[in-house]
Amino acid sequence: MAQALHTKAAELHGAAAESHRKAAEMAGKHDAAGTHDHAGKAMSHSTAAHAGTVAAHTKSPAPAAHKA
Repeated sequence: MAQALHTKAAELHGAAAESHRKAAEMAGKHDAAGTHDHAGKAMSHSTAAHAGTVAAHTKSPAPAAHKA
């Protein structure tokens, strides 16, 4: 049970890291082009991805599994 939860958590971390990398890459491209509005959007997308990761951690049953 705990192993399955840890595996799922690792998958979520991997997905979040990939979305952060893509957002940072996009922000860099937009900054280079001087389109600050787009850079702001890329940053907000990164923030949203991170918020999703935090929500996944908050809702995760992992803490209960660790206490058991």
